[in-house]
Amino acid sequence: MTLDLQLKALKFTSTAKEVQQLCDKAIHTQPGYQQHIQNLLDHEIQKRQNQILLRQMKRAQLPTDHDLDEFDATFAQGITKTQLQQLRVLNWLDQAYNIILMGPPGVGKTFIAAGLGCEALKQGHRVYFRTMEEIRRLLIFKDRLKQAGQEYRRLINAHLVIIDDMLVFPLDKHESVDLYHLIDTLHEQTSLIITTNKAPKEWGEILADQAIATAILDRLIYHAQVISLQGESYRMKHRKSIYEKEE
Repeated sequence: MTLDLQLKALKFTSTAKEVQQLCDKAIHTQPGYQQHIQNLLDHEIQKRQNQILLRQMKRAQLPTDHDLDEFDATFAQGITKTQLQQLRVLNWLDQAYNIILMGPPGVGKTFIAAGLGCEALKQGHRVYFRTMEEIRRLLIFKDRLKQAGQEYRRLINAHLVIIDDMLVFPLDKHESVDLYHLIDTLHEQTSLIITTNKAPKEWGEILADQAIATAILDRLIYHAQVISLQGESYRMKHRKSIYEKEE
């Protein structure tokens, strides 16, 4: 049996595809036998970790723009570059703390939330990013459709759940109760990042029940860092025109 077939038999599929190149490289670098074996194992481990990360990224469904290195901390008022770097360490995630990003549209709430989600993925955490509308539909169909039920189980088993644009639109009483049960299930087990342009005092009207709103807020804010962002919409300031600039 050839070396590549032996590697495939051991399910070292990534290394099996590149074993000839790796051996050719070893001829030039001349590592010891033990080091060469270790290099092959390191190669396989790295490839597997990359594949896991890609699968987790796909499931997380992060927005395209989420590179926190590109975030302009001088643009949005409410968070400094130092504070953002502290959040990127993810100590709060290990303690099941929540982050609530509040502010008007366009100040970077979703960008920060997705960026922190990406940092968590890179550190091996399971991350789930969905809009409030997607969460609403999931809660409606989780007991009716098999696929929705599977997705719901992935959600409640995630290490970090990000709900984007929470409570932009009103929910009826049944939907509000479903949202409460979700937040209660995740409470102190899973960290949440919430982005919203609604102040807590407005939640009662949107949820159609002040008692439910109070119960949800109590669970979200019990262990949470509330970050209020202000400023001009970044998207509006940097919007592109279809017209060429006039001379």
